[in-house]
Amino acid sequence: MGSAYTPGLKVSGRTTIEKLRRLPLKGTVLVREGDSVTPDTVVARTELPGIIQTVKLAEQMGVEATEVVDALQVKLGDRIEKGALLAERKGMFGLFKSEYKSEVEGVLEMISGHTGHLGIRQPPTPIEKDAYIQGTVVRLISDEGVVVRCSGALIQGIFGVGGERQGTITTVNTNPKEALAESALSESHRGKIVVGGSNVSGAALKRAAALGVVGEALAARQRQRALEQRGVGQFVIARNGLVLAERKLFAGLQIFRLTRRAGIGNDVVGLVHELESIVP
Repeated sequence: MGSAYTPGLKVSGRTTIEKLRRLPLKGTVLVREGDSVTPDTVVARTELPGIIQTVKLAEQMGVEATEVVDALQVKLGDRIEKGALLAERKGMFGLFKSEYKSEVEGVLEMISGHTGHLGIRQPPTPIEKDAYIQGTVVRLISDEGVVVRCSGALIQGIFGVGGERQGTITTVNTNPKEALAESALSESHRGKIVVGGSNVSGAALKRAAALGVVGEALAARQRQRALEQRGVGQFVIARNGLVLAERKLFAGLQIFRLTRRAGIGNDVVGLVHELESIVP
């Protein structure tokens, strides 16, 4: 892995930060312009439609496709529970009855008399978008989301993978030239963003994940432990030392590589201490 650094990454002790919080598809915005929000405030909500599960009823019951409609015990639009009777067919003289019970739950959306198949749409998946930062809603996007603004410190990293996470910042190493050791992590770091160290061992990563550490911010990573996925991550130190982090690794654990800039180098711990003293 080369020692390349992306120009233009930001490190600021105080700046105005705006975050666009937008749903992947239209839904309901739950806040108003001017509202104060915390990172876990749900600002918008929607539902991702469930997939349609095809039930090959004719084949399952061993009947002709044209016989399926007469055998049905349900109709279009019905709510189907798992184990509910979908179809029943009585044989000659009422003997050799055959039936089929649903293996999925959802809503019956399709009945095909040509193929003898049914289409059951499974329950939707709820999707919520939180505010991500503590601040004020400054703009609404109709049916889609909001823009949240706050004032805080911003450190933009050069390396990261994963999704959004939140936690309180804490430091573990006083010497930024030392690697983050497994022994430096304890139960007190659960739910926090751990900052410090020139790099981290695999054992320390596993311990951090086991302890429930939300993320790690480091000065560098050793070549042999470089990740296959690459991206640009960032975290924001907002009010009260709250760190908002993007990118994760190792069962919810996040890891960052901070950009090297004039006057910063690998001194991550010193930088964070400085930012902690700046942020109210």
